Amino acid sequence: DWPLSPHGFAFEWLGLIALADPLRDEVPAAIAQCQHAGIRVVMITGDHPRTATAIAREAGIPAARVLTGADLDTLSASALASVVRDVQVFARVKPQQKLVLVEALKQQGEVVAMTGDGVNDAPALKAAHIGVAMGQRGTDVAREAGALVLLRDDFDSIVQAIRMGRRTFANMRQAMIYTLAVHMPVVGLSILPVVFGLPLLLTPLHIAFLELVIDPACSIVFEAERNDATLMQQPPRRADEPLLALRDAMQAISYGVLTTGVTFVAYAVWLYQGEATHAAAAMAFVLMVVANTLLILPSRSREREWHTLWQGIPRVSVLVMLATLAGLWLVTQVAPVAAAFRFSPLAAAEWVFSASLGLAMLVLFQLVKRPLNTNNAR
Repeated sequence: DWPLSPHGFAFEWLGLIALADPLRDEVPAAIAQCQHAGIRVVMITGDHPRTATAIAREAGIPAARVLTGADLDTLSASALASVVRDVQVFARVKPQQKLVLVEALKQQGEVVAMTGDGVNDAPALKAAHIGVAMGQRGTDVAREAGALVLLRDDFDSIVQAIRMGRRTFANMRQAMIYTLAVHMPVVGLSILPVVFGLPLLLTPLHIAFLELVIDPACSIVFEAERNDATLMQQPPRRADEPLLALRDAMQAISYGVLTTGVTFVAYAVWLYQGEATHAAAAMAFVLMVVANTLLILPSRSREREWHTLWQGIPRVSVLVMLATLAGLWLVTQVAPVAAAFRFSPLAAAEWVFSASLGLAMLVLFQLVKRPLNTNNAR
């Protein structure tokens, strides 16, 4: 016969069972990466404040001050604006309060990414600049409200996506710098000889060859560029920052002006010294192509110094550079091909000398790059 109440059972003490939902092992490292990258991580949870504090400390989120949903109800709009700047852990939060916190962060000028998996997260996911829904355990409502859906419900996936986004943006910017820089000599060296009454240096065939160099460099080399080690140690860029900032444009123009000026002066000097027109044109072409090829190195990153120019360079970049130099040798040294380009095959010493001048341009590129970076740091 069953007792009328549970107290009627003869209980015997056997032990205590505790349930834990621990953090994934990679979360503390991912939080640390966010902090180094200038990304602020805020925990908004419905759990008890003590639970939230323990998890936050384990994850590496500052939890010196924890506010509850009841605390938020007592705050004015101005007080809430102050709170969201300083507090990073909110506990016992109601669904509508998640939305209030997201809106308060947006009003502070923050770019807000919100993660969630439940129906109660949907309003905040929709209001955030980037709503990130969980794809594995997330509800249909959350996935519909989010702008992104994670295939793997892991905070580290978000951090890796940020890293990839920063890399893509940086590669696009550096490719634009390179593209602008290498097209300036094409334009300049097509006009300057005419203006100064010198024999024409570049014909449509030469320009077609240069485009065969430029296109792979932009579409293959910079796309293959891997992560800069400092990408996740830099603060986020401003939301209104253009893809090609003024400093970047000045850097590209400086590269282009240097290449144009040095190549044209060298061409004029060789002609003045009595060099045959076709030979002088070939030497100037070698100088320009070598300089444009080596321009890939300083264009790989804003911050690269001398000792890091070759560091981490993708294999495909090396292959593109070698293929360019091989093609350059072909059009300047193989007589039938050189004749089509209106070149005279060069002696080995002349070819090496012209290529060395192009190689020396790398020094000028780095010297121009340094003050621009220094001014930006200030």
